[in-house]
Amino acid sequence: MAGDRQALQDLPRVASTACVLRLVHWQHWNADAPPGERLPPSNLKTDDCTPRSASYGASFWLHRDEVSPDGVDIGDLEAANPKYQAHGVLRIRVGAAEAHGVYFAHSPHDSCYPTIADAHVTLVWPNGFDATLRRKLLQLFEADVVREPIPPDP
Repeated sequence: MAGDRQALQDLPRVASTACVLRLVHWQHWNADAPPGERLPPSNLKTDDCTPRSASYGASFWLHRDEVSPDGVDIGDLEAANPKYQAHGVLRIRVGAAEAHGVYFAHSPHDSCYPTIADAHVTLVWPNGFDATLRRKLLQLFEADVVREPIPPDP
């Protein structure tokens, strides 16, 4: 990684007991698909899951709850970017994702929003990106839909 960025493997891990939030744009949600297939692969593009000098990987947000009082809730995300009011919101249990061989790491440097940067986390693929694992993770992510995306009026 360039500059003052820590190496990905040195970032502090998110606790297994925590939950994270993932925002979903309406174009990346298929409401007509059967359960378990509503999130297409575009939700975790290969490029988004590959660390680069300017980004550790796919963005998620530590969810504020009794386990993670320093996290964010939906209102915090919407205050940082009002466009998020139309995004879907998924809640993922970190331990459930870890059971698939991935983990989440704190990555405040990757946040575009200074007011909530400390809650920014990245999905880490310690064994490299894998399309089969991506499908399993997307099914896991879809299991707890807090809010479906809102498509624009036609």
